[in-house]
Amino acid sequence: MKQTTLLITCLILVLCSSRIKAQCTLIPPTGLTANLSACEAKLSWNPVAGADRYQVRYKNSLASTYTYFDAGLSSTATISIDANIKYTFSVKALCASGGGSGYSLSLKKKSPRCSPPENAYAADVTYNSLTIYWDAICGGDNFTIKYRETGTSAWSIITNITTNSVSLTALTEDAAYEYQLRTNCTVDLSSVYSSLYNFTTLPAPLTVVTPNILLIVLDDGKYDSYTNTGGPEWFSTPNIDRIAEEGAIFTTACAVTPLCAPSRATFYTGLYPHAHGCIANQYAFNHDGSETLVQQVLKENGYLTGFIGKYGQGFGDPMGFDWWYTSTGNGYVDPNYKSSTATTASGTIAIPGNILDTYPQLALDFLNSTTSDQPFALFYFHRAPHDFIDPRESDLNLYIDEEMSFPDNYKERYADDYPSYLYDGFPHLDTPEETASDMLEEFQALYAVDEGIGDIMEWLETNNELDSTIIIFTSDNGYIEGEHDLSHKGLVQNESLRVPMFIRYPSWFEPNTVINNAIAANVDVPTTLLEIAGIENTYGMQGLSLHDLATGEAERTEVMHELGNDVAGFVPNIRSIRSFEYVYSKHYCDEVTEELYDIINDPQENTNIVNDPAYATILDEYRIKLENMRIALDDTADLSLMDCYLINDSPLRSTLYFEDGEEIFDQNSISIYPNPVSENLNIFFTENVANSNIIITDALGRTMYEKNIEEANALSIDCAYWNSGIYTILLYTDFDRIVKKITITH
Repeated sequence: MKQTTLLITCLILVLCSSRIKAQCTLIPPTGLTANLSACEAKLSWNPVAGADRYQVRYKNSLASTYTYFDAGLSSTATISIDANIKYTFSVKALCASGGGSGYSLSLKKKSPRCSPPENAYAADVTYNSLTIYWDAICGGDNFTIKYRETGTSAWSIITNITTNSVSLTALTEDAAYEYQLRTNCTVDLSSVYSSLYNFTTLPAPLTVVTPNILLIVLDDGKYDSYTNTGGPEWFSTPNIDRIAEEGAIFTTACAVTPLCAPSRATFYTGLYPHAHGCIANQYAFNHDGSETLVQQVLKENGYLTGFIGKYGQGFGDPMGFDWWYTSTGNGYVDPNYKSSTATTASGTIAIPGNILDTYPQLALDFLNSTTSDQPFALFYFHRAPHDFIDPRESDLNLYIDEEMSFPDNYKERYADDYPSYLYDGFPHLDTPEETASDMLEEFQALYAVDEGIGDIMEWLETNNELDSTIIIFTSDNGYIEGEHDLSHKGLVQNESLRVPMFIRYPSWFEPNTVINNAIAANVDVPTTLLEIAGIENTYGMQGLSLHDLATGEAERTEVMHELGNDVAGFVPNIRSIRSFEYVYSKHYCDEVTEELYDIINDPQENTNIVNDPAYATILDEYRIKLENMRIALDDTADLSLMDCYLINDSPLRSTLYFEDGEEIFDQNSISIYPNPVSENLNIFFTENVANSNIIITDALGRTMYEKNIEEANALSIDCAYWNSGIYTILLYTDFDRIVKKITITH
């Protein structure tokens, strides 16, 4: 009886266990997908709630039974398969107890013969080439790539690639491309391409081209002869105008010394006359090799250098040029020439004709000797429109019916406050007829000069060199032509100092660029040539880059002019400083002789205000500015005095008073401590300076500090990083300005 009871109990337990196991039911997985390559199938499906694991079954069309794969709890599986065979896949979910769902709906797919590469990417990208890399799938070893610019229809195709990379060349710069890859099957070359990949080429690098140089310098060329700078409407110089209109105009450009020889020496050395030694005409500059010549530097740095025209009085043969021609004397017709190519015993060559025709032909001879693989620098230093002009016969009828325009102050002598030597031996024009005749010949000569420049520019354009050539057009000095009843040059009057300054170089200047916030000077030209040639200025040249002045990288609102004692005895040593507001000149006479002009209100410099008490503070300011500038430019010349003085009919007046007798703002209203200073500059105000403006400039006139004072009685300024030297403090109040000088030492 007991045994029967035990047997029944065991039977009940087995039946219960089977019932529990049979109660584990799951739904079949859904969403089965298969991604087949030629060697594997990547399956995925939707997870089933309560599933402990999944079982995949598959078979190919050649098999009679399924193969089973345990995927674990993952809802994906990767299975190795064969290429080009149809497969059937299904999957079911299993419980932990062993029961589970039925199999999902079967998915049937055929594996491809070949699989396209994957993980493609571009490397070593340049503006016209790159390399494509990829991963081969299923052991592919022969590939095809097709590529095209995005947005175009035609493909470029490369086949039979036996590595996992390919280099593409001759691509378009800075362009977007798309490409696809495929693996080539032995029996079926129409296998599927990969999805689209993309790359973009880089912009083409800037081509480093060493620019050519064409420096055109006139002799006594006035700044206001041309249409772009106020010349008469009837006078046309289309080629000179083209330089200006397709480039830049400096509205204020000056010669640091308004004489032929010193100015030329400055063009060659990049130095002020006190530094290069040619302080006036008939002086030689330091031509013994002690001064660096910009043309020599260019030559040593791969330039073919050429010179045509007037080199300089007493300078000897041109130095630093591979090829040169100079006409002797000041004659225009049939002069003798000295040349680097002369083979005569005298060293001269006779070239018949007018220099107005010969000079441009010589320029073309030089240009025709150049080669495209070597940059050139041509210094085209014309003698025109220097006096003793002989216009070409073909030009003698030009402008004869035009009325020559005289300046407003023609023949109007200074009545007071002028240097005594001005009308005692210095040249002046005798009659209006003489002036008009000279002007007519100048315009006729400039017409020919312009025509010759046109020939040169046509050569540049024809030979595709125009835009890769910097063209600078300027003059050695200006010319006084009856203003103040004076003539000639060699004075620090505006007409003597001002020169045209036009620059054409598209890489630097947009057309019709006008620079009116910086003062240019001839001393800047050599520094500019070094920059254009990519040569660092390690030669101590004192000018600034005209490009930097135009862009604001450099600042110059004040420039110093100088004249050495003229050997003819007409003019003493002079130092002058010009800003956009004032011109101050110190004449080294045995009595105090100064000029000060307010060129905003008196642009023709008709009234010397040096003795006007309203300008006493400004006079002190510009005295300091000139002293500072001389120090900054290392002008330590011992300037001898000449027997001259300031002619004036009234005593010096230096203090301005209100109507009630109270003196205007006292110069002692500000004090500085310490002076000299090394780190912190302290400025104290003993009077109310609210709503004033304070500016501190260095010796070259560059602004180092500026502040509007709304309400303060003291300032502390960190000047530890300023260079040692002399600085000027200017305080602008509502009714005056105060000037102080400080010295910074470190």
